[in-house]
Amino acid sequence: MSRRILKTLFLAALIGSLWACAAGLTAVSSLNAFSFTAGNDVSFTVDFQGGEFAWLEGHDIATGDYVIEADVITLKASYLSTLAPGTYAFTAASTAGNATLSVVVLDEQNQNRIYNGGFETGDLSGWTAQTTFKGERDLLAFVPEAVLENTAIPGLLIPFGGAGDYVYGFTGTGTDAWTEKTGILTSRVFTLGAWVRATVASRARLTINDGPAAVSSSYHTGGSTWEWLTVTITAAAAATRILAQLDVLTGDTTAQFDGVVLVEGTTITET
Repeated sequence: MSRRILKTLFLAALIGSLWACAAGLTAVSSLNAFSFTAGNDVSFTVDFQGGEFAWLEGHDIATGDYVIEADVITLKASYLSTLAPGTYAFTAASTAGNATLSVVVLDEQNQNRIYNGGFETGDLSGWTAQTTFKGERDLLAFVPEAVLENTAIPGLLIPFGGAGDYVYGFTGTGTDAWTEKTGILTSRVFTLGAWVRATVASRARLTINDGPAAVSSSYHTGGSTWEWLTVTITAAAAATRILAQLDVLTGDTTAQFDGVVLVEGTTITET
């Protein structure tokens, strides 16, 4: 992790509320800021005052999004990466009362980036592995154990030469285990939305292009009324861009676009 990232995290932690108190319980974190670049978990030590932890709630967090060990609650980076920049309060409930955990998500242009693009979490966090043969998992090429330390190819003195601590790939040994393995590795989901008006049907639409592929919305139905159109794409592993296109195909029509929005995820609000 670079000094610049550490400095940013440290400053954000100082600015953020490190101590939280509710119903007599306190929670403290040495670093309560999440960096999209660093991909760090955020942990809090909670004084349960002899009580037992019950649940953690807030901002659609689920049981798989955090880990509780004794009096330490750790929010996973894979969950924090889905949040927009800002400050978030979570409630840790126990039999002795509640404590508030305050987390700062740094603004690092998160919505325009692929999370864990360098596999620095040591696993496939932020990625979705898919099969190409009717769900046959035994033929899946993209698996967590193929995330390797960026040191040297086992059995050889040849370094991988990648950036950071991890790379994704197959080793020079045990190649039989990878024979005929195939699959698709996808990253983030992006949604494009816009108000569209057209005088003729099947002329105006929206398209998202990630480089290797493009996905288009339904066409405007014509009739010169404004319609809200959306289209969603899951970025491919080889994605080089997320390009928003406003398409008017050849034909006898006039078309207008307004309120164009591109977000990460599938939830989008009409502007």
